[in-house]
Amino acid sequence: MPQPSSISWSSLIAASDGASDRSALEIFRSMEQHGESPDAISLTSLLGACGRMDSARHYIRSMAPDHGLSPSREHYCAMIDILGRAGELELAEGLIHAMPFPADAAAWGSLLAACRIHRDVERGEIAAARAMEVDRDDGAVIVLLDDLYCQEPKK
Repeated sequence: MPQPSSISWSSLIAASDGASDRSALEIFRSMEQHGESPDAISLTSLLGACGRMDSARHYIRSMAPDHGLSPSREHYCAMIDILGRAGELELAEGLIHAMPFPADAAAWGSLLAACRIHRDVERGEIAAARAMEVDRDDGAVIVLLDDLYCQEPKK
């Protein structure tokens, strides 16, 4: 492309999800080196592609001072997902409570999904109840809660 836009860069970052932290970070750095300022979407893509907590924490903390952006719900949900996948369920729940706005069903759903992965039934029930308070019609909550209950106990 003669002049890639933030949309092009964000798409590349999002497409690297699952490849490796390094791929997403290299693309992000290339974007900055080419003079393109990251926007909220490119930073959401970067957080979504980050598999390591330290990388994600660095970029979410750098949003305001380095890029003049305040973290949005999507940024917080990405961070909750990263913490949850890493098994840091208490930190993920704490982040939900620390957000500067009320948590939506996506935030609670991310925690519930992590509880299913790590078999934390008690915390998962709380997350499901909170998600249902926010959005009673979210069928994904019921499916995740059912999956949580159907797992064999952790040994």
